[in-house]
Amino acid sequence: MVVSLRTRIHWRATRPLSLAVALIFGVSSAAAETRRLVVLQHGGAEVDESLRREVDRLVLRAATTEVGYQDAYASPVPLEDVELAAGCSAREAGCLARIAKTLGADSLMLRDLSRDPDGKVQLALTIHDGRKDAPSRRAEGVMAADPGSPEQVVPGLLEQLFPGVRLRREERAPRRLDLRAPSGIVGISSLGVATTLLAAGLATGVASRRAQRDYDETMIESQEDVTRAREHLDRAHRRADIANGLFYASGASAAVAVSSLLYNYLRGRSAEAPSVGVTTASGSSGVTLTLQGAWRGGI
Repeated sequence: MVVSLRTRIHWRATRPLSLAVALIFGVSSAAAETRRLVVLQHGGAEVDESLRREVDRLVLRAATTEVGYQDAYASPVPLEDVELAAGCSAREAGCLARIAKTLGADSLMLRDLSRDPDGKVQLALTIHDGRKDAPSRRAEGVMAADPGSPEQVVPGLLEQLFPGVRLRREERAPRRLDLRAPSGIVGISSLGVATTLLAAGLATGVASRRAQRDYDETMIESQEDVTRAREHLDRAHRRADIANGLFYASGASAAVAVSSLLYNYLRGRSAEAPSVGVTTASGSSGVTLTLQGAWRGGI
């Protein structure tokens, strides 16, 4: 998943509260020129981070591609810190409208995650339209502790929050091995080494049995026969030891191969390196700092 983050900070004289919150979120305190949704995090410390990221990814994708927002991002700090900076509680009338105005957001969404005693994850989404007198809408659902669970739950909750909007469900692509990734290369190489060692161990084992047969068939009639029989026996023992070592090494290489390929299958391709660019521009209202980048792997 690739997420682009565009941040603009207008540096100018403003209220301490607006400046503090704007710096926390890296957004302009000026009025938004597009419909903007800000997702505020609440709870979820006991929930796996990958599950939290997947919920945010699905919410932001649906908000910008199907609900109608031109811009949407998830806050980098939890709701409690936002309330502290704003000097009010989200449960108070007008607090969410005040936060939305400060962040230049048309709507705020509270994403609340928690885990019940049964291990299931409770997800609640609350949308506030940014106006002081606007009522909030809330939808709740239960997810299993499974990476694919949000794809089954989040679209339904968003459809409850935005009546008339039908969201498409993502089809999860089947996992496949990526043999170009480092773990794939290690897995295939280890598998080749394991096969080679196994073949060498089998060949050495056959040679050991042949030497043992020569020892068994040696007729002892003179001292030379005794010496020759001892050589056959020593050769059989040496080759047996080598064969056993090759078998052990083959098993170790096979274990590395299986572990690497399993890791490759479960994890998929490694994340791409981040790409970040910064530009500045001056105008009548001050200096605008634009931070733009793309990351693969979540928000």
